[in-house]
Amino acid sequence: MGISCNYSPLHNPTIRLAAAIKQALGSEIIVAVGGNHATATHEYLLRSSQGSVNYLCKGEGETSLVELVEGISAGAQLESIRGISFFTRGRDPTRKRLRTGPGRSQYASPPCLHLAPMAKYKRYNIISSRGCPYVCTYCASKVIATRLRYRSPVNVVDEIEHLLTTYGQKHFWFSDDTFTANIKHSMDLMDEIIRRNLSITWSCLTRVNVTSRDLLRRMKSSGCTYVSYASSRETARS
Repeated sequence: MGISCNYSPLHNPTIRLAAAIKQALGSEIIVAVGGNHATATHEYLLRSSQGSVNYLCKGEGETSLVELVEGISAGAQLESIRGISFFTRGRDPTRKRLRTGPGRSQYASPPCLHLAPMAKYKRYNIISSRGCPYVCTYCASKVIATRLRYRSPVNVVDEIEHLLTTYGQKHFWFSDDTFTANIKHSMDLMDEIIRRNLSITWSCLTRVNVTSRDLLRRMKSSGCTYVSYASSRETARS
């Protein structure tokens, strides 16, 4: 079972959920946790769970989680899997040793949405980039993604069209840390939405210092209905 622990207030609910899963389904059920808070406090979360959480995926965990499942299924040694933390017991069963593989930066292919109950979701989550050029002290972006990478606008809009065609009309939320960090990329993406004449609504997170009137007009023309703004006091990395 996989659980996301993205925010610090979810630390205790994550542990309670993991314990409830094992109580309901049996102690042999393996629970893995990932997310921002889990990555930043991996050892503390594992210890405080008192065995309810078996493994923790650090950073961008898609590839690590697949390798973890494959390794468990094959009975393989797991220490070599990058981005995984877990406890092992040595000869002394009262002492636990933390095993943690080196971190990794990943970029996963689009998720296998056909395996999910898509009718239950009220909106689509989509990303056009991972990472952020800013170093805000309160933000966990750098904990997860150490590099800023972009998908091509055509690739992103292809996914939008696929979602519309396959699952119907819903609102789109761009989960990018800073959607307009690269204004040209954002403009090209919105031009592609407009060029294909897609009638959608969408929203995003960005900063006031990387917006302009022209950009906001283009965003509205392509279907943007609201923007969540973060602070703009920190400086970008060169």
